[in-house]
Amino acid sequence: MANVLTIFDQVGPLPLNATLDVRSDGPALLMISGSVWTETQNSNIGITLLIDGKAVAGAGIFCNPTTQHVAVVTAYVPVQLTFGSHTFTLQASSTSTVSDFNDTYNVCLLY
Repeated sequence: MANVLTIFDQVGPLPLNATLDVRSDGPALLMISGSVWTETQNSNIGITLLIDGKAVAGAGIFCNPTTQHVAVVTAYVPVQLTFGSHTFTLQASSTSTVSDFNDTYNVCLLY
């Protein structure tokens, strides 16, 4: 059975930061989901996950309407971290991406 470490399960706005103790150095899987919106019609928008300051994954969507919250396409990303403390940052993936208290984010590490 896999262990699940919830990194983010909270509302926006972005960016969000968390420091967590990872207890595995084996292969793992990140699951990234959330919602965002834009003021720019027909834009690629989304979220980017950084680990220790390095962008490692993202989840996005092409958004036709403006001022409408949309869910990004959930991303599943294989990773291999080291034991110990790591800093996780979730941020907008583009200048067209907007988030506020109506957007919810969930990032989990399955190992």
